[in-house]
Amino acid sequence: MNTELPDELAGWGEWLSWFPAELVPETGGLLRRLHPLLGPYHGYRPGGTPEPDGLGDLHRRGSYERLLSSEWLYADEMPDEFLRRAAAGEHLFLAPRPRARQADKLIVAVFDAGPRQLGAPRLAQLAMWILLARRAREAGGDLRWGVLQEQPSLSEANQLDHLRKLLRARSYVAETDAHRQQWLDWLEAESLQPAECWLIGPALPETPRRNDPWSHRVSLRLSINGATLDVAVRDGALRRGIQLPLPNEKSASQLLQGQFTKAALTVAPQRLSSPDRLAITLPPVLGTQGNHVAVPLLEGHGVMVFHIPRKQSQKVGKPKRQAWPSTFNPLALTFSGKKVGGLLSGAATLDFWQVDRLRSVSRPPREQFEASSGRADLLASAWCKVHGSDQLFVLDQAGRLIHWKADASGRTQMTHFDVNVLGMAQMDIGGVVYLCDERGQLTLHRSNWAGKREWTCTLDPSFGKTCVLFAGASLFRNAVGGCAVRYEEAPERWRLYTPSGKPGQPFDSADVTLPAGWQAIGFVLERNVARFSLVLLGPQRNALVLFSGGQSEALYMTASPIRKLSVSPDSGDVAMLTDERELIVYSVRDRAVRLIMDGKGEARDAS
Repeated sequence: MNTELPDELAGWGEWLSWFPAELVPETGGLLRRLHPLLGPYHGYRPGGTPEPDGLGDLHRRGSYERLLSSEWLYADEMPDEFLRRAAAGEHLFLAPRPRARQADKLIVAVFDAGPRQLGAPRLAQLAMWILLARRAREAGGDLRWGVLQEQPSLSEANQLDHLRKLLRARSYVAETDAHRQQWLDWLEAESLQPAECWLIGPALPETPRRNDPWSHRVSLRLSINGATLDVAVRDGALRRGIQLPLPNEKSASQLLQGQFTKAALTVAPQRLSSPDRLAITLPPVLGTQGNHVAVPLLEGHGVMVFHIPRKQSQKVGKPKRQAWPSTFNPLALTFSGKKVGGLLSGAATLDFWQVDRLRSVSRPPREQFEASSGRADLLASAWCKVHGSDQLFVLDQAGRLIHWKADASGRTQMTHFDVNVLGMAQMDIGGVVYLCDERGQLTLHRSNWAGKREWTCTLDPSFGKTCVLFAGASLFRNAVGGCAVRYEEAPERWRLYTPSGKPGQPFDSADVTLPAGWQAIGFVLERNVARFSLVLLGPQRNALVLFSGGQSEALYMTASPIRKLSVSPDSGDVAMLTDERELIVYSVRDRAVRLIMDGKGEARDAS
């Protein structure tokens, strides 16, 4: 590949050969723009001085121990001329070239993988990794790197998989002084004295620090307008900076996902058949971890559970049928691991299907719990096992958030956890996040499984009865998820709340008006590019579009109209049931179809 590269990129030919041709210009452009910021290789050693490595150049200043021998001839033969040259600063001195000691040829780079580095800063980190790998090789050493938020350890930087490991290293914990100090203590305890020690990501200190243990610091920050990336490098007392234009979104997404081969994007999943016919009267149910989807059966009573492969090479696995009693109808269905469970409605009772330790109870009056069976939708719910006992949250039709758990005697207790709740989502094993109208104000709450509120945030005055979509639900454990609230229906108008990253201002907001006839069905966080976007369904109910920043991107089009669908508030996967009884699972994050299942039951009929 080197012979095809322009001269200015030839030095990175080995690393650029990892990328397909369409990504080389974007990646090469990052390398070319960032390379001048690195400065010369100094062979830095904390607490010491560089050692000489032969003779470098001639200088007008220096120690008289290194005065040229020809200058000393003037002192012997022409002392007056020697003194005149000394007074005029014309003496010539040997200038030794500094070098690192042999043990110092290691370059260490520690990358901030926190929430402020998602998106464009991660692209700059990818480029810095390659630049430092080449820098270390040219110095006769090696690059070793680690992640600031993880327990200190150093990884190699020799193969494509090593670079992908960096891209997979993500943390939703912001960097702190404690993280930095932990790394410095570890480097000292390991007796590592690298030639250069780079800290990449966090903001630079206001003033240079004397005897800074980091030989180089690199700050990566999106500009105020979000159109460029501000990169600053501090090398001792020197500071260099640049505004880096961002690659196009498609290339950025592919780079950040580590998808460096076309095959990973273009291979379609095999079309499979369900052993039983699938109903299209209720929406599919997605697992909280994005690995499973359940669809109610047309005949019988229960669901068929399908495994969702996360990679094209991964096998789908055998579908599993899970049945409930024939005299009950589902009100709420959700996952706990691979298991589906939920709340069922009988003639006069409520049954907790497959939810351990919760027993059937008499159906409460509508004033306490409102949910009509035979609805065309399911109630929002969340289910988790806590200290060996299952607990269930369900949002009823009247906006009551109900919490069911077993008491010490084994009886099932129902608690009105909150009222006027507009929407709710499960934070995986962390609890639930919900939005309610609290005395005329939109208020976000986070609750743990013990039924205790852990965090509250007031947004705006209430819009009245509305629709709420959550994105990055599990990130609400750190208050950095997002939500979208609809405040007008025709055309749809939404207010999007996304984390601001500013102290004392937890959320930014932006208003979006959708084209006539389009419907927002999900709010997703594309973690690889740190972008919140709405997922839209077209007027003909057969087209999915991603809408962000006033721009739209076509995602997927079905052969027949979509009858029912669900969007995961965490993984961003979209599960669709079409009029042709076909189940399709689409990954917005990967821009790929993960599962296609024919739900007409031909496999059973053929047998």
